Amino acid sequence: MADSVEMDMYVHDLEPAMATRILDLDREALAALRGRELTAAVAAAEGRTMIGEVFAERAALIPEPNGRGVHNMELVSAFGADIVVLNLIERAWDGEKLELPGLGTFTSISDLAAFIGRPIGINLEPGDVPEIRRAKPEHAKRLIDMGAAMLCITANP
Repeated sequence: MADSVEMDMYVHDLEPAMATRILDLDREALAALRGRELTAAVAAAEGRTMIGEVFAERAALIPEPNGRGVHNMELVSAFGADIVVLNLIERAWDGEKLELPGLGTFTSISDLAAFIGRPIGINLEPGDVPEIRRAKPEHAKRLIDMGAAMLCITANP
């Protein structure tokens, strides 16, 4: 019961009526959303929010000779994703920078968000996964410090 009361207090603290709906934001405002502000924008939209999850290291769908192309993050954004979540982060993140085929190198997730025009979340997992993807406080802190808008904790069977 105490957990329920604490959660209710947290949800009411978000004041969704005062927040701008995620549906009403342009790409710059979307890319800048983080943490509670992101949660409040989703709540203000009454949950009408699309999240697209992509594999971080996947190459551009339509590569060009110069190495640029259309990355899956750009594709899901173009098709309506309000938030992009990167999965299998260990294939693109060395703990300091992201190497994304077709997009380049990013030392800041905030810079990646600005480039894509969407808040960027990161999928972490407990258990038997590569160390850098493991849901650990130090990984969470590093990703948030780099500008991750949210962390998604999942577990696969």
